[in-house]
Amino acid sequence: MPRVSICMSVRNQAEWFKESLKSVIDQTYKDWEMILVDDGSTEDIKSIVESFNDPRIHLTRWDENKGIPHGVNWAFQQAKTEYVQPLAADEVLETNKLERQVKLLDEDKSIQAVCGLPQMGVYGLPMGERPMHELYGFKAHNRNRYQWLLTFLNCDYVPIGSCSALWRREVFDDLGYFRTDLLSFSDHEWWVRFLEKYKVKMFNFRWAQSRPNQDAV
Repeated sequence: MPRVSICMSVRNQAEWFKESLKSVIDQTYKDWEMILVDDGSTEDIKSIVESFNDPRIHLTRWDENKGIPHGVNWAFQQAKTEYVQPLAADEVLETNKLERQVKLLDEDKSIQAVCGLPQMGVYGLPMGERPMHELYGFKAHNRNRYQWLLTFLNCDYVPIGSCSALWRREVFDDLGYFRTDLLSFSDHEWWVRFLEKYKVKMFNFRWAQSRPNQDAV
């Protein structure tokens, strides 16, 4: 069994999805599976998956769009590995992301998630290791649980985005999954529940990026 489950729900955005999928295939860490849900796409997601010809990618198609966050929740529920990597079609991973983050979680059992510099904003920011001062410049520095909760509850320039993180899968056994009655901010609400109990550690790496979306809430 692989050690990492990459969990994604996709609906259309075929060209972005192709780039996102390539960033998974190109990972230096190879011990992963991808649990992928096509949530009622009208674009041909299946042919893109088949073009990579990688048996680690497991595609499930839903003919009817169920919407956020049903697809990714279903993918999380299928994951039986040690670690979970969330991902969306408009996001890409830095090539060494999984290798570095698995090593960090293996070495420090006191933390349940690792994250790096924010991936939001201008697409094309430098990836990989960055100067330590950028942690503070992007307000992505480490802080205590109380300070993290204030950051999230006040929406005070939240530096954590889901695809930047790697989680221990076992936290889902305790916290459950993203709330399906929230059509936006479902990952934000989940992080609040996470931070009430668990510890995340930030590092001076930009491990992921997401495309700016003008239609986002």
